[in-house]
Amino acid sequence: MKSAVFAGTFDPVTKGHESVIKKASSLFDELTVAICINPDKKTLFSVETRLEMLKSVCSNYKNVKVCYHEGLLVDLMKKIGATYNVRGVRNATDYEYENEMHYYNEKLYKDIVTLYIPCSKELKDVSSTAVKKDINSGNFDEMHLSPSVIEIIKKQGKKQSKV
Repeated sequence: MKSAVFAGTFDPVTKGHESVIKKASSLFDELTVAICINPDKKTLFSVETRLEMLKSVCSNYKNVKVCYHEGLLVDLMKKIGATYNVRGVRNATDYEYENEMHYYNEKLYKDIVTLYIPCSKELKDVSSTAVKKDINSGNFDEMHLSPSVIEIIKKQGKKQSKV
């Protein structure tokens, strides 16, 4: 069985993330979408809320599991028997960062195979950082967030405005 992990902060999960999940789920028998901690990032949403968001957007994919993992990505991959590390890329900057991370992870897990999935052209400018700025200013953009994610955000009491 081919198993992969798509890890990220997912704060919040965007339509860009969703496009990577959709593409990756069609390539593997099992895809684990994992919220991992990046100590360099300040999050807007709790782990519980991010898990709820991910579960809502992944519910249509029978071969996708959602989890939270503290620790190194490669430790999770070894634990669940995954060899493939799925990474979404929007531009050259993303690619450079993800490639450096691949070399680091490869030192820790020699069997790792990193697969870069570019997002669709219309989503190339969608970043969680930009979406968080919109949310903080009261804007929920259905071009960047799925309706289920918007509802979860509203339920959490974040600013509400145009949808």
